[in-house]
Amino acid sequence: MKHLTILLSLLLLPFVSACSTEMVKRSAYELLHQKHCIDTTGSPNCDPAHKDYDRYRQDRDSLKRPEP
Repeated sequence: MKHLTILLSLLLLPFVSACSTEMVKRSAYELLHQKHCIDTTGSPNCDPAHKDYDRYRQDRDSLKRPEP
């Protein structure tokens, strides 16, 4: 039973770490945007056209891919 618990833990570790990494990146993106806004305007929402994290990732990924 002990070996089964260890095996299950090892199998689940990549899924848990991948989710937490993505959440950290998403939070950091928003926090950096808010910090920039506060530093420049004093308001945390200075740019109404600010891209959300998903749109930012799409744009970034499209720049990484070579065009055919």
